[in-house]
Amino acid sequence: MRLPFSKGNEHWGDNRSCRGNAPLPLGESTDIFARSIRESVIVGYPKTTSKKVRQVKRSKAMNGEHLGAPPFGYRKNPDDPKRWLIDEEAATIVRRIFKMAMDGCGCSAIATALWEGKVLTPSA
Repeated sequence: MRLPFSKGNEHWGDNRSCRGNAPLPLGESTDIFARSIRESVIVGYPKTTSKKVRQVKRSKAMNGEHLGAPPFGYRKNPDDPKRWLIDEEAATIVRRIFKMAMDGCGCSAIATALWEGKVLTPSA
């Protein structure tokens, strides 16, 4: 069995000749081998990408940059998107929640007080 020389990976693993579209008489074992190599590359790509994303996020965190949307009580600075500004309207609610927690109120009591005060959720 003689295999044609390939200049690159133009038909890599699909059992086709680089001189035309006629399938090569490779046999089932070669097809399985090519499929296993292709699958290992496919499995490795997301793993590598995930590792790179984690490295970028870690680097940003170490430099003091924010990794997501600002939490309730803050908003993005229009002049510098890497900085957050205090959202005064939401900050009053956050201060109220914090004061109630420091006074010994539990989560249920705080939620009930906010619901009775008709305080909307951030997504509303």
